[in-house]
Amino acid sequence: MKKRVLICDDAKIMRLLMRNILKKTDIFEVCGEATNGEECIEMYRELKPDLLTLDLTMPKKDGVQAASEILAFDKTANIVVCTSAAQKFKMNQLSELGVNHFVIKPFQADNFLQVVSQACGIT
Repeated sequence: MKKRVLICDDAKIMRLLMRNILKKTDIFEVCGEATNGEECIEMYRELKPDLLTLDLTMPKKDGVQAASEILAFDKTANIVVCTSAAQKFKMNQLSELGVNHFVIKPFQADNFLQVVSQACGIT
């Protein structure tokens, strides 16, 4: 059974890139795509994915706010944050919440797959 992934990024090109990388595997399937933090939280509750890829800088609610709300109702949420290295402060905030999987943009497909696999317990 494939792992269901919810992609959350306000940049359409990043959602397309992640979707295409995940589609090439036999392990993952994209179950939804959110374009802002509020939509991400709503879709997470509705879809209950195995994994969430989360951008930090988004409209309505940023990645820290979205992760905080998601972890408040699902402490076992698997979250991979995809962001630029310039977001170090927010990355530290997420680490304090228990989010430990990060991919720095721009990323290579194999690096992205390695991190999402680790987050799902696939080695």
